[in-house]
Amino acid sequence: MFRTHARYSPTFWILALTFLSLLAWLWGTDLAIAEPLNANPPPQLPAALAVAGTMRDANLSGLEQNILAASNRERRQTGQTPLLGNETLAEVAAAHSRDMVARRFFAHDNPDGLGSAERTGLYVRTLFGLVSENLAMMSDRPNLAEEFIQGWMHSPGHKANLLRPDSTDLGVGCAQTIEGGMPTFYCTQLFMNVYASLAQPLPATVNAGQTVEVWLTPRNHQPLPTRLLQVDAQGWETASVVLQPQNGAAVGRLILQGPPAQYRMQVEVPDTANAQRFWIIPGPFVTVR
Repeated sequence: MFRTHARYSPTFWILALTFLSLLAWLWGTDLAIAEPLNANPPPQLPAALAVAGTMRDANLSGLEQNILAASNRERRQTGQTPLLGNETLAEVAAAHSRDMVARRFFAHDNPDGLGSAERTGLYVRTLFGLVSENLAMMSDRPNLAEEFIQGWMHSPGHKANLLRPDSTDLGVGCAQTIEGGMPTFYCTQLFMNVYASLAQPLPATVNAGQTVEVWLTPRNHQPLPTRLLQVDAQGWETASVVLQPQNGAAVGRLILQGPPAQYRMQVEVPDTANAQRFWIIPGPFVTVR
């Protein structure tokens, strides 16, 4: 597992990770990286973004399902609730694995500067929650899924993500390539602690002044969200609406504001341990024209 340390610059770690990745390609060394929970909006996103494809490789579905099943086995053995297999998260995870193969990098942040929280916000249109991510690359061998799981379980950061008590959903996505003449697999685990889900997906692109109606259902025994916010790249609120309880859901109509840019949607969720506080939970990105 690689961690940024205050004594080293980000450039140092980029060069170091590039060097280690090159060694892996040459010698078949297995690498893995864990990313902790990330709820922060990015300072700025590129103007035009898209997840690198959404078609899954059917030949890898068995590996992905075995990794999901083994992940839940480890959780049960430690007294944690099994995670729901989430196909939308799996699409995002598989797209990142394919992107790492296609553009020859191994990192949570892709060459466009997008980490797991940004990639999830761009593609997942119905969920509000916090994400974490495990990555690994490994040459082909018997019991491949089990090798991935044991590698993650023997690394403190990966193990913490895999066994995180408040995670609810997991998407597993893999990609295959040939490196050093050997089949090599890149696999991504994308975890999410889902606070609320929308009845209808948020549109990816809207016009300034357009009204969006939302019907939010809490998940994982979370309280009802009380407010929906539109925030800019610096995290400043540009529009909001107080949500009203209705039949176990939080309902409201938000008029999205300009200027033209990419904004993130967030919800306020009361802190059940402290009535004076609330949590800000990120959701999808929306581009206002």
